[in-house]
Amino acid sequence: MIEILIVFMINRKLIGARYFYEGYKASRNVSKNASFNSARDYEGHGTHTLSTAAGNFVDGVSVFGNGNGTASGASPKARVASYKVCWGDSICNDADILAAFEAAITDGVDVISLSLAGESPYKEYFNNTISIGTMHLSMA
Repeated sequence: MIEILIVFMINRKLIGARYFYEGYKASRNVSKNASFNSARDYEGHGTHTLSTAAGNFVDGVSVFGNGNGTASGASPKARVASYKVCWGDSICNDADILAAFEAAITDGVDVISLSLAGESPYKEYFNNTISIGTMHLSMA
């Protein structure tokens, strides 16, 4: 919680971070360990996708001296909340994904950028976690 508070006080971009691991623990029959105690992004994937969606304006950016200018994410003035559902082996458990969708609804999130590892999202809609979660969003 202290890490989140420090980030909030620095730039007010990240306004919340939560993590969900109960489904992962149950499906893998693993006990809770230190890597489950944080919404922190240890692999960089979430940080990368979040900056693409809502990264602040950065002046003086270039690619090897070309294209000098200002860079930003698609919505640089947006504030973000992070919901971590994938763990060390890039497994994203369905129960954890749905728990995060429900938390986002409860938290009043306006837009969700969903970037997950795991199996194909082309299952039948009534079995597809992402379809179920987004249906709940549309009904909230």
